[in-house]
Amino acid sequence: MKVEVWCRRCCGSFQLCAYEALVTQPSHGYGYWAPDTLEERPAGDEQRRGTQEAARPEGTAGEVFRVFLKLGLTSFGGPIAHLGYFRDELVTRRGWLTDRAYADLVALCQFLPGPASSQAGFALGMMRAGWLGAFAAFTAFTLPSALVLFLFAMTAARMSGPWAPARCTG
Repeated sequence: MKVEVWCRRCCGSFQLCAYEALVTQPSHGYGYWAPDTLEERPAGDEQRRGTQEAARPEGTAGEVFRVFLKLGLTSFGGPIAHLGYFRDELVTRRGWLTDRAYADLVALCQFLPGPASSQAGFALGMMRAGWLGAFAAFTAFTLPSALVLFLFAMTAARMSGPWAPARCTG
């Protein structure tokens, strides 16, 4: 019989655990998650329907796009700095999730390969507005810097004069 791991760590109600592969690894056991936050159920359990409906995203992709566009236009620095901006805007100001849930999300994103801020932004958008929210968050946060780099690349070849090397090398 296949068993699924259900977790109530972040939202307070049991839902199918997105971290099932990590939680059920024999080398990890249930060490990171407190035992009272986990429950094993038979695969296809009927309680899944009600729980997933309760965990449905609350926002819209447009809202996520606006918030992440603001962050993309104003955030400066690397992925660690971006995570601080995300926390300030989404946890402190907007209350989209708790500090504990955000810390867990950041820990998971740092565990995975790639920039943690891009992964966290994608996940936060998905938590708020589903797949469209994930795409909106990634696009809105990445687009401003991608456009600036593209414009610089297009104009760098045309630079001339004594100041051209200084503009390109700093």
